Amino acid sequence: GGALDVKGRLLYEATRDGTPRVRYAGNVIVNNFGSLDRPGAQELVRWKTLAVTGADVDSAPFKFAANAVTLDRFYARLILSADAKLNVLTLLSTRPDAEAEGAQPATAAQPAAAPPSAPPAVAGEGHEIPASLGRIQLTNGEVHFSDFFVKPNYSAHLTQVNGTLSSLQPRRSGTVQVTARVEGAAPVDIRGTVNPFAKQLQLDLTGKATGVDLPPLTPYSVKYAGYGIQKGKLTMEVHYKVDDRKLTASNKLVLDQLTFGERVESPTATKLPVLFLVSLLKDRNGMINLDLPITGTLDDPQFSIWRVVVQIIVNLLTKAATAPFAILGAIAGGGEQLAYIEFEPGMAALTPASETKLQALSKALTDRPALHLDAAGRAVADVDGEGLRRAALERALKIEKQKALAKAGESAPPLDEMTLDKADYAKYLKVVYRATDLPDKPRNFIGMQKDIPAEEMEKRLLAGFRVDENALRELANRRAQAVKEWFTTKGGLPDDRVFVAAPKLGAEGLKDQGAPTRVDFAIK
Repeated sequence: GGALDVKGRLLYEATRDGTPRVRYAGNVIVNNFGSLDRPGAQELVRWKTLAVTGADVDSAPFKFAANAVTLDRFYARLILSADAKLNVLTLLSTRPDAEAEGAQPATAAQPAAAPPSAPPAVAGEGHEIPASLGRIQLTNGEVHFSDFFVKPNYSAHLTQVNGTLSSLQPRRSGTVQVTARVEGAAPVDIRGTVNPFAKQLQLDLTGKATGVDLPPLTPYSVKYAGYGIQKGKLTMEVHYKVDDRKLTASNKLVLDQLTFGERVESPTATKLPVLFLVSLLKDRNGMINLDLPITGTLDDPQFSIWRVVVQIIVNLLTKAATAPFAILGAIAGGGEQLAYIEFEPGMAALTPASETKLQALSKALTDRPALHLDAAGRAVADVDGEGLRRAALERALKIEKQKALAKAGESAPPLDEMTLDKADYAKYLKVVYRATDLPDKPRNFIGMQKDIPAEEMEKRLLAGFRVDENALRELANRRAQAVKEWFTTKGGLPDDRVFVAAPKLGAEGLKDQGAPTRVDFAIK
């Protein structure tokens, strides 16, 4: 129902080709309008006043113009049915055939109606739409959305919808300013420019919603995540730009204090570890920041913004589950390489490069207090064997130097802090060689050890040190312990957040290009 007020000039003109021309110039006002959705008898659209002033409509050639359009105290009902059909799209789709509507089929006496004439060209097909509007104003509106496809059903209410769209012509975009509130609380703001009448759709809009409560979205989280939402708020800022049929968009989402409840069985829920992913993405302040860029072309019939957004989110969560250090690396720097740190062959001392990685990883873990770290040392016989032998030889030389300093009455530093210069190395290499029982030492004719070059002594001593599985395991464990000590002393992490895992001997399972002499990390 509704009341129509019209004041203007109507022209009807017959033409020789039988197609009449109709033109109207004036004002049109529709008051107290209300409508129902045919399938469910649900309230569809209503308003207090829709006023079009300065209208100028012509059928041949088609054109539409208006000085101003005002819509006051309006209501719109959007419904996604149980079979996933949106009521608005159902109304706009082709009507059922004549028989389904109760009409009689065409006969010779009653010919079938002529097919409708082609509609006016629309933007995006390379044609300008011959239309222009002055100012469009929306006041005191509300939009009610219900989703009966998801179980349990979801409902959202947009209130206090107010906004304007400035003058709009085929070659001039209009400026959009719209404000609203979600459930009467969370503010929504949309600003930018749009031109649906141009040859190609032009759009540059920025939208922001602040502090939208997340628990009402539980039907979706149960369906797709397998968990209900206990608490949390969403703030989002999106920017969509369409130029020359190409779309570029950014979607920045901030989830504040997102907290899931108990697990709920759902056949459509993801198999990914949802709670772990939330802990991985959530910082120390309980915030999750996501940036989801989109690019595409409107000429691609397969392109769908919703499909792309969903795919981006799925890809992000999958990557977070399968490569969590890539996510931490993107946040703190370092990328995938934060999954391990490398050591010099045979050594368990941290290098400056390793400490740089540990600093980045420590920062990421400090910001995510729910995460724990496993550190598994690794040693490889083919690579660490030579290093272990040299480390053993260097240790033996330092012991001899320590003995000599003590014998001379001087204080000797601990072995880990002691250094050897070239003179020390040559001097104590000879001492260690003479004191070590090695087979086949060169001797003179009376059986005394012969002096041999330093290189030869070093070679014989290195060959005499044995590297077995125990030595490799001890090296791997010392590497892991060195990492844990760094995290708990310099990194500021509590002892109960860093665990030394079982060592790994060999390079099996490594898929990256890093050195196998390392400590591998795992996030729990």
